[in-house]
Amino acid sequence: MARITIRIDDDLYDALLRRAAIAGVPCATMVRPLLTQLAYTGQASDRLRTPGEEGLAISLRILELLHADMEVRAPDALRDGIARSKSILRDRQLLSEPESC
Repeated sequence: MARITIRIDDDLYDALLRRAAIAGVPCATMVRPLLTQLAYTGQASDRLRTPGEEGLAISLRILELLHADMEVRAPDALRDGIARSKSILRDRQLLSEPESC
């Protein structure tokens, strides 16, 4: 993988570090989508995340951490919570039933 070195203001760098820390990713991960968009403008698959997608990504990361903790501390409660969540998602038609073979 190639490397690129650029100079940016300290305030901009600090802000980027804060956003990366909040998202739980390295700075490079925050910058790559921007460079990709600049290089491939107009390609839908290479667009930036919308604020909603960014929030969803952060929420999913938090859920992963909670799941890992619950798996160790209270596996029965985790199993019950997952079952209730699936039931709610099915009721709202947000979770499809697995297809049988």
